[in-house]
Amino acid sequence: MEWINALYQLAAFIVLAMLLIVPVVALILLVKWRKKSAAQLDRIEHELAQLKKSEKK
Repeated sequence: MEWINALYQLAAFIVLAMLLIVPVVALILLVKWRKKSAAQLDRIEHELAQLKKSEKK
């Protein structure tokens, strides 16, 4: 019976670890995605500005 109690404690520890790890990983991925999106947006805005300049000429 002692090992069943240890198994429950291990399961509880794993669940708590996942509750801490999953949001941290999700936050890291979200930050990376936002940086990538911001870089793409900057590039698109730059190309749009160049197109507007070439239309004026």
